[in-house]
Amino acid sequence: MNKTDEDLLESCKTKLKEILDAPHVAKVNLMQTDGKLIINYLNFYKTLRQAESGKEQARAVIAKMICESKKDAAEFFKNNLPEIAISTKQLSEKK
Repeated sequence: MNKTDEDLLESCKTKLKEILDAPHVAKVNLMQTDGKLIINYLNFYKTLRQAESGKEQARAVIAKMICESKKDAAEFFKNNLPEIAISTKQLSEKK
């Protein structure tokens, strides 16, 4: 996520807090203006996160398919998917 996205997310959190803290009469007006922005941005953010997760999962499946040994798979994950940790138990070769 880049700096602009982080700033927008923080702005949405701030606006949502304002809506939640506002008196009931003001909430309706705030939801019609800021609420639409918050909902649209959070839907965008959710989709972005799901896409990133799907990309990592697809790469993990590819690694499993193309690597001939657990050692090769571990090397692939280390180089291409460093955010996925592999336990030493998963790396041990079956005898």
